Amino acid sequence: MTERLQSKTFLQKLTEPQILFPGLTVILILIIWTATLQNIDSRRQARAILAQDSARDMAQTYQAQLLRALREIELTLALLDYQADILDPGTALSILADSQLLPPELFFRVNVYDQTGRQLAGYPPNDLPLPEELAINNLSIEPGSQIHVSQPFAHNDNRTWVSFATAHFMATDNTMHILTVSADAEYFVSSYEYSQLGDSGLLAIIGPNGNIIARRSGDNISFGGSVLTDDVPAALLAGGAELVEYAHSTDNINRYYTTQDLFGYPLTLVTGVAVEEQMNEFYVFRHQSLLQSAISTLALLLVMGILGRTSLQLQRSRMRLMAEQIAHSQHVEHLAFHDSLTGLPNRSLFSRLLNQSIREAKRDQQQLTVMFLDLDKFKLINDTLGHDAGDVLLQEVARRVSATLRNSDVVARLGGDEFIILLRNTSEASDITDISEKLMQAVCEPYSLNGEQTVITVSIGASVYPDDGLDEQTLTKHADMAMYQAKQEGRNQIRLFAELPADLRQAEPR
Repeated sequence: MTERLQSKTFLQKLTEPQILFPGLTVILILIIWTATLQNIDSRRQARAILAQDSARDMAQTYQAQLLRALREIELTLALLDYQADILDPGTALSILADSQLLPPELFFRVNVYDQTGRQLAGYPPNDLPLPEELAINNLSIEPGSQIHVSQPFAHNDNRTWVSFATAHFMATDNTMHILTVSADAEYFVSSYEYSQLGDSGLLAIIGPNGNIIARRSGDNISFGGSVLTDDVPAALLAGGAELVEYAHSTDNINRYYTTQDLFGYPLTLVTGVAVEEQMNEFYVFRHQSLLQSAISTLALLLVMGILGRTSLQLQRSRMRLMAEQIAHSQHVEHLAFHDSLTGLPNRSLFSRLLNQSIREAKRDQQQLTVMFLDLDKFKLINDTLGHDAGDVLLQEVARRVSATLRNSDVVARLGGDEFIILLRNTSEASDITDISEKLMQAVCEPYSLNGEQTVITVSIGASVYPDDGLDEQTLTKHADMAMYQAKQEGRNQIRLFAELPADLRQAEPR
């Protein structure tokens, strides 16, 4: 029977408006957003796969275009190498130009240099220098081996060039000629297509040792520099056309990258499509889906909110009333047991704490100390600087005394300039003296009152339980007597009740 009653009570609670409507709201919202997020995730994966496939296709397209240009350069060098054996450089270039066998002069320069780097002939006529890394003494290959590529270099024609070179041995005079085809570096990234790569895509040609020949992203074209950094994934450095999602430190744009070595040429093609741009269609879909779900959620919340509004308002009003009652009770209790000026415990609260501590000390056979503090000549402060300055001084004294004591100790204000302290587990004269000296040092530090530096001293008297008294009244009376004696002997000092002369210990306090 009891279990049935409990079960019924539980079901009744579930049907209460303040539980039923929020519960239904949560369940319906979970259904809406679970379906929405699953749909969004499926679309995101599909779009990511499509973007990756597009990146691979573009990499293959640009690779084919670049290889055609490199083969044209290689063919030009081969033809020039053949003609160099039978004709002088200038004549050989003229014959090849007349036969339209040289690359277009809009983007290319064909030159022949001797082994000292002096230009022997050029088409069209130009003053391009031989890059230092293509000088004979810097070439580590034999004549007829693979093509060498220079670093991009700026010329006085406001263009950046990159030279492709081979060495040719002149049997007639046993000298070496260097044959070069120099290309405008921008030519290699001129095929950048916005329809495929977008504004943040990347097309770059990387030379030997990871040096950038040309790099283009949108309208931004740059030459030179290094693509190698400590965080470049190994798959990109391999140049095996593997697709890698990565944000390079040059611009921190997250892209799908592929790098492809151009076999037979010391170059690497780098292509990249910006993930954000490729996912724009998905982002539009996501925004629309989230917006629709948000509208549905808001409508649901509105309906459920209206239905549950009355019960919520009633509950909030009750909670607010209870909070106000608690706060009022706490405030009243604080006023009853604390000093309004310093916030310290007052005489009533201190008396309660002292009596409790005496009981605990008696039970545990421990000792405690009561200390009276009285500011010396405090009335002079009020008379000369005003009561407001006196109040500020009392507040600062309370703060300094509290900061000097342990957390287990208690300091209270009895009124006027009198303070009383309870030191638990402290009875040795040396310990009491040390604490008193720290208190006097803290209190005697200068105060800034009304723009003036003011110094005040303090007289302290102390009594010890159980040696100097067994109850609150006796301990406080004896501490007061010791403090009064400190004042009588010149102020700004500590006196222990046990150290007073016998006749004084028998006298009544002031």
